[in-house]
Amino acid sequence: MNSASKHAFCRYLLQMSLLLPLSLLLGTGLLIARLLSGPWEIFVLDPLPWSGSGQQTLDRWILNPALPERFQQFLRRSGISLLPLLVLVIRRRCDLVGPRLCTAAEVQELCLPAHRADVLPGLISSYQLKVRMNMLFQSEAEIEQQYLSRRGMLHDCGIFLRYLLAGLYGATAAQHRVQEQIGGVPFINLSQEELVSAIMLALRLQCRTHVAFVNPDCVNKAQTDAEYKSCLQQADWVCPDGIGMRIAGHLLGREVRQNLNGTDLLPALCKAIENSSHAVYLLGAKPGVAEKMAQCLQSRFPGLRIAGAQHGYFAESETARVIADIRAANTAILLVGFGAPKQDIWIHRHLAASGACVGIGVGGLFDFYSGNIPRAPLWMREIGMEWVYRLIQEPQRMWRRYLIGNIVFLHRVISEKLHSGKRSMK
Repeated sequence: MNSASKHAFCRYLLQMSLLLPLSLLLGTGLLIARLLSGPWEIFVLDPLPWSGSGQQTLDRWILNPALPERFQQFLRRSGISLLPLLVLVIRRRCDLVGPRLCTAAEVQELCLPAHRADVLPGLISSYQLKVRMNMLFQSEAEIEQQYLSRRGMLHDCGIFLRYLLAGLYGATAAQHRVQEQIGGVPFINLSQEELVSAIMLALRLQCRTHVAFVNPDCVNKAQTDAEYKSCLQQADWVCPDGIGMRIAGHLLGREVRQNLNGTDLLPALCKAIENSSHAVYLLGAKPGVAEKMAQCLQSRFPGLRIAGAQHGYFAESETARVIADIRAANTAILLVGFGAPKQDIWIHRHLAASGACVGIGVGGLFDFYSGNIPRAPLWMREIGMEWVYRLIQEPQRMWRRYLIGNIVFLHRVISEKLHSGKRSMK
């Protein structure tokens, strides 16, 4: 047995050890469901033409569309609808984790890597994990290319476990409204791609625009700081940042479409304005950090115009000079990293005078992007645990914000849910 065969055999044994108890549980549920289903067939054959491993058609079974809707919902929630998919893994037609199962037409349309056909597709993919966790910041082709370059038993086990954990608060099929509200703070419910497009439109039309990011700590501060809350209510686009907002939206029935934060937004925005006339000004962080970040940005995006960089530790008496510098540099996008609530109050007061078109409050982005503070590993972000990493990094500064602040935030959200429930009953 060669190395590749040994690897495939070990992979199969590992998958069987994971599937056996689950298959027994779902099989029992399927038997009960079959007894309750009356004359209906629970599953019907739905052959799928697909691309991969030299096979042309995959005989998959799906829930019978003729079943009553409530019965279908029961089968999905109980997990019984997954049983035919697990059979595909047992029959070695699929893996638990692998490239997403799709047709040859989808592969061509999405420009997916051609060598994906060298491996079995997966019931779970890295792409589906990012969709579930509202972290779809790259194309499926890029995500799949990264997966295929790292593929292995340990890597796939990690994806599988993170996918299960993400199911506790992952994405649902709920309808999303463009405008939502949590704790009296309104926010836009867009994807990152749509947000970048909106910023580019504001630049083209020269519409002065204030972009703010809010996490649970910001919502807490807005309850006791009237000026900050007013700034957020008047800002053009307020974006939900972090797993706390996702959980709150789920509890309140206001599903958050995507985790929007400055650290993930910046590369997409820089790519969009690279080789254009739109210049970026960096304002914030400790002395030297903004300049270091400017160098990092220039190295990664050679065609990006950096209008200037200024640390955030200047005296109030120097504000007029800083504003004059920003205006003289013909700034299009002003990134302000003072932390909340100071950064959004500053943008609200001074954006017009600075001459910048778009002002964005980015918090600790400068420290992350300059390399002063490492960001949480991707696997921690994919299970919503980036805040734990930040707490470990700076326990003295962050313990009150996360250990107490998160409890206060959840109490506020649950109270809001209870009050809205009482109002709806009247």
